[in-house]
Amino acid sequence: MTTRDQSADEAVQFTWTCYESGYEWRKAQDDYARVPPPFSRGNPVADTGWVLTTGRPPHTCEERVYPPPANLFLRFSETEPAKEGIKAFADHYGLLGLEEGEGYIRFPIPNEPGKGGSDSKSRGENVKSFMGYGESLAAWKDRMREMRIAVDLWTMLHEAQNGSDWVLRRYVQWKGSDRVVYETPEDAPENYRVKAIIASPQVRPEILRRFSPGSVVGPAQHYLQRLINYSLQATVSPKLLWSWSRRRGADPVAAPRTLGLYFVPESLLGYMWLQLAEAVAARKRFRRCKACRAWMLLATSNEGSRTSRLTCSNTCRMRLYQERMKKATQLFAKGKTVDQIARRMDAEPSHVRRRVRTQPKSKESGRSAGQ
Repeated sequence: MTTRDQSADEAVQFTWTCYESGYEWRKAQDDYARVPPPFSRGNPVADTGWVLTTGRPPHTCEERVYPPPANLFLRFSETEPAKEGIKAFADHYGLLGLEEGEGYIRFPIPNEPGKGGSDSKSRGENVKSFMGYGESLAAWKDRMREMRIAVDLWTMLHEAQNGSDWVLRRYVQWKGSDRVVYETPEDAPENYRVKAIIASPQVRPEILRRFSPGSVVGPAQHYLQRLINYSLQATVSPKLLWSWSRRRGADPVAAPRTLGLYFVPESLLGYMWLQLAEAVAARKRFRRCKACRAWMLLATSNEGSRTSRLTCSNTCRMRLYQERMKKATQLFAKGKTVDQIARRMDAEPSHVRRRVRTQPKSKESGRSAGQ
């Protein structure tokens, strides 16, 4: 693998593949399908026999190579943890890249017409099935649960560091003056309940000395660090890779090359955890698009959208504008004045006036305008 010179924030080399024809769920009874949650906290996940697969023999599907978007870890954490939601995510971004024993499954699939059977016929064989592969539903649910827990904690930490720590205090709790735990409230969804000791005289006492009793930000940061490092250690590796000069007119083949240190995820799952780690370390900020509710990265030094931007694309910007103007028209028809509408919608009165001036006024509107 060859890389170009990059800044420290861009020292990540990764692309992933996704099958153009999409994926499907197959039932497969296999010992590997039962995957214990690596965090070891929570109830066993049901539906261990379901496997997400192409349903085709290996190397018979067209692959699409793509660079994952910067907000993929957020999309993953919010994906519905059910077969429909997981399939929709995989159809866009591919499988997670799990290892055998962690959710990667090999199992026989019946050889159906139109799904790779022609390859068998060309060899004069009458093959009734082939060895397919995929990833178990149980493993997907576990990995989504882990990411959701970490992203929720990161979000609560961001709010606490901006002066509002009441939500974080529901999760990070001191039991006396020498024991701090992370515990989800009773009203949390059952699959996302967590109870773990962050520090105590018996568990990581050297960490306990760093915290002031009653503080929540420090213990939360330490626990988030543990969650992320746990998932990174098996999915991302530092590697020395070749880089070349980006000088204008430089020949990539003839230009002097140097070795650079890069982070190389081994899987899509590893890349998403690296995204979260980078978001924490670089204090990256994301905001939901006001129109489509997708997450968008706010501008840092050289990437993302400007901090004042409310939408992720021009299409969403026009959609939001049309929705706001429709709302303004409805308020005007109900008798609200232009100034009242502008204040309510945080808009320029001139913009509102241009939109509603051609609309018929209600009797109440006419009375308000005449006063």
